Amino acid sequence: MPTIPDVQIRLPFLLNALTLHLVEALLQMGLSPDHIAVILIELCRRGESSGQDAMDHPRLGAAILNAKAGPKALIGEVEKFYEKLKLMYSVSILWEEVAKWIKEIDSSLSEEFMMHIYEDFRNGKITRKSQLSNAIEGLRNQAVGQLSQQSYGQR
Repeated sequence: MPTIPDVQIRLPFLLNALTLHLVEALLQMGLSPDHIAVILIELCRRGESSGQDAMDHPRLGAAILNAKAGPKALIGEVEKFYEKLKLMYSVSILWEEVAKWIKEIDSSLSEEFMMHIYEDFRNGKITRKSQLSNAIEGLRNQAVGQLSQQSYGQR
């Protein structure tokens, strides 16, 4: 079962007493560390929200409740956040490309892949669409190699 450090390593800030309590509750609900990190980042951002963002809270709440059944609504909320950043600061954010890719892949490995890509974004290794494509292709090849090894080992 995932632990609090599994969530902390995915965040660009330290957990305080309130967020630790929230992380514990979400872990007990069975949410993955990836989803919990996205929820916390989104909630922290909304703490500094405008009137429009306050209107988005019910959608975020529904996305959080439904994240265990399927991450698509939560990913959609995060996409909206990055779209707002792009409009407000004219920053080219590639998250929508990542989110589209995650939605296209129906695989138990997609969460693991999302974290690899997210880490590369955080560390500044991916700044252009071509780098994103190369990273995705590399991860796909790695997964194919792992699956081939697993099937070969079962023979």
